[in-house]
Amino acid sequence: MFKLNPPTNRAYLISLGIAAAAVVARFFIYIPYVSEYIFEILLVAYGLLALACLFKNL
Repeated sequence: MFKLNPPTNRAYLISLGIAAAAVVARFFIYIPYVSEYIFEILLVAYGLLALACLFKNL
């Protein structure tokens, strides 16, 4: 079984920023690249967060 670690602050904030940009692009303003690929960008954000929990010091 995998041992989960808390994500570093850097990985958490990067993931949060990417997810926040996708949510803002969906509900508030048009951001050229982000507005076209919202779902994929959210997948990247949460994938980064999952990888940061699986691997130490990511």
